[in-house]
Amino acid sequence: MERGDFHWVVGEVHPGVNTLRSALFVAQHPNPGELRTATAADLPGPRVALAATGEEGGAPSRITDKLIVDRDLRLVFGHDSCGLDPATAVGIADCDLMPVDGVLTVCSRDGRYRLPLSEVVGEPLMLQLIQRFDILRTAAHQPRITVDRVVLARESWRFTAADLDFARIADEGDRFRRLRRWQCANGLPRHVFVKTPVEKKPFHLDFASLASVDVFARAVRRTVDRDDAATLRLSEMLPGPEQSWLTDAQGRLHTAELRLVAVDTRTPTAPHGEGKPE
Repeated sequence: MERGDFHWVVGEVHPGVNTLRSALFVAQHPNPGELRTATAADLPGPRVALAATGEEGGAPSRITDKLIVDRDLRLVFGHDSCGLDPATAVGIADCDLMPVDGVLTVCSRDGRYRLPLSEVVGEPLMLQLIQRFDILRTAAHQPRITVDRVVLARESWRFTAADLDFARIADEGDRFRRLRRWQCANGLPRHVFVKTPVEKKPFHLDFASLASVDVFARAVRRTVDRDDAATLRLSEMLPGPEQSWLTDAQGRLHTAELRLVAVDTRTPTAPHGEGKPE
């Protein structure tokens, strides 16, 4: 880096959320209280946060929001949420949706809270959209896009699952050979990440690994069984294993990630605090 011989790669953009709030990051910070103080400064008013739950729609424990402060409202929608202060928690079954001055508003039946619907559903919507942001339109093949020293988009390919007929070949050796020929025909690198409709997160595929190829074939079959018109997205691994630069005490190479949080500090057009809990 001192020589200037480096490139930045934009990995993911998560609009509407501070990903450093996740439990795994806060737990490793030397001063979690400092993070909460900074969050309170960025968001002067209380916010609506989803209560932790293992039910569908909730965040896994490792990415649970740990920057919630006392003034924030916990919205409870799971049967397994517990240990919450009743003064700052409300169940969705204890609320009504009604128009107030022309605005759809969520009102708690005990009269403590009255919030615009957009504020209440903001967190659940964010959780559904957090992995879906993309600066590019969908394309069968997207070349790598680099501006100066910043890679804005990795090279990627999209394939219809039903067209990947090698996944149905029973013989492991034949399946591996067919898939390698398919890889070469499409100009795919050895290491890619695969995103399918049946997996929440992308997974690594090494075309030179028989075990990795078998995992990929099973993912293709599961996708076809669910929807034969569904597509899979493959994207190049960048940086690749040979480009890792971070070493530990034993000299082993590791990947490295730099996370940045951008906050809009401009004064909002509407008076701040509009729609806050009453």
